[in-house]
Amino acid sequence: MWLARLCRYGPLVLAFLLLALAVRSLAPSGTLGVADEAVANARRHLEVIAREPHPSGSQANASVRTYLRGQLAALDLDVDVDTWSRGALELTNLAVRFPGTDATGALLVLAHYDSVSRGPGAADDGSGCVAILELARALSDAPPLRQDVILLLTDGEEQGLYGAFRFRDAHPWMQDVRAVINLEAMGGAGPLVCFQMSRDNADLVGAWADAPQPVGSSFAEVVYSLMPNDSDLSVFLGEVPGMNFALVGGCSVYHQPYDVPGKVEDRALRHEIATLTSCVRTLASGEWREDAPSRNWFVWPFLGTLEWSESPPEWGVLSILGLLLVLDAPGARGRRVLAILRGILTAALTAVAVALPAFAIGFGFLFTRSGLKGPTSYGEVHAMLALQGAWALALAVGVGAWSGRSPRRAGLVLEASLGALLVASLAGVYYHVQGLGLRGSDGLPLRAAVTAAAVAFVLAQRTKGSLRWLVLVPLVYVALTFAPFVSILPQIGSQLEWLAAAMGAALFACFTLLVSPLLVEHAAGDPAGGDAPRPVEDAAPAD
Repeated sequence: MWLARLCRYGPLVLAFLLLALAVRSLAPSGTLGVADEAVANARRHLEVIAREPHPSGSQANASVRTYLRGQLAALDLDVDVDTWSRGALELTNLAVRFPGTDATGALLVLAHYDSVSRGPGAADDGSGCVAILELARALSDAPPLRQDVILLLTDGEEQGLYGAFRFRDAHPWMQDVRAVINLEAMGGAGPLVCFQMSRDNADLVGAWADAPQPVGSSFAEVVYSLMPNDSDLSVFLGEVPGMNFALVGGCSVYHQPYDVPGKVEDRALRHEIATLTSCVRTLASGEWREDAPSRNWFVWPFLGTLEWSESPPEWGVLSILGLLLVLDAPGARGRRVLAILRGILTAALTAVAVALPAFAIGFGFLFTRSGLKGPTSYGEVHAMLALQGAWALALAVGVGAWSGRSPRRAGLVLEASLGALLVASLAGVYYHVQGLGLRGSDGLPLRAAVTAAAVAFVLAQRTKGSLRWLVLVPLVYVALTFAPFVSILPQIGSQLEWLAAAMGAALFACFTLLVSPLLVEHAAGDPAGGDAPRPVEDAAPAD
């Protein structure tokens, strides 16, 4: 009896456990090749820069500028100071240039040093400024790279990207720029996420993939395009290739009075310095390509990065294959249209049954922990996700136990799994045909995850006993693909407790439906083990 239960529930528990471990693995760890002294220096700079709000035009802003200029000058760098007026507002950019040994162009690295008026801007964008200061120190202490490197600290970003526009339109160095790296922040914790790249980005993707513990996805561009946000990189897109990075963990501090140095974690600073330094050294050590191909990118926990060409039509086969696998599975053959529609409805109700309590659990936890005393932290969001995942797993096990008590219940579970995978497969086909997002194939890993779930759906109906562990194999891919979304999206929503809880609840509802084949009995609960399960209409009544 215990062996049968292990074979029935073991793969399901392992799927959720693997998801949890994968999410945890995306948090930066280790030294990442960055000395403790560099992190301590960055912390010291941050304490000065983010002492108080310093919006453009304020005396505090001038003090921050003086400090930054002094730190660059202390490295024996010639600081280019560009001051101009925009209406009654006086603005100043700071820039330094490191000559290359055989330069055919320059790499531009920038962050903005102004803050919003309501917050000190420790994360946004003090974290980017201190990373650039540490990059300047590293470049000063090392032999020159092949290409020139320009470090730019802009003013007026919060008011309207004024500093970036000024450099692009008026600075003579702009004519040499061949690529851009921009540092932004919504929070001060977790990994530095690459969330946007230009087209013609193969060299940029390669440099990012070579960085220690890279985190990011081209699919994040779709999410970013739906947000009412802009950054300095927007000014340069269309002119030269570029990439955008941001800290997003604990983003409840974004543009708030409590965006203070204490909310910026040392391990986040370490990962930002490591990623920036690695990307700069890789890009500035090579040759510029005028016709670099466009690539999509994705990072898998434990497995590394995936790169693939932009919008190849053949990738649409993945979504079509998933749809055909579901429609031709033993449990789908012979099902009438009414049964399939009932399965879609049951899948929707299952999603609601997962999501609503998960939302209540998540919101209640965050509100109790943070809502009464301050912003939601990076760790609190991860703790919330653990609670929501535990609920989703418990419900899935409960549904599995419930469905095993009669063929009719088993048939309903099969129909729910069928309905969920049909909807997901059709969505993948529609996504590919419509080419939603900035690139038609940026959702490839997600569409492949649906196809993997469809393979699991077929295996679940053709295996029994210990062979049911084979169903877990394709679902490992599903868990690893889902992990970056579970790790990052609720963090982005953590400015509002209810939004972070809602994102986590929705993600776990989707994940539960994708692993629902683990709940499907051999031959859909048909005791005879036949290839075609009995329709629900003809099944024996429940006990």
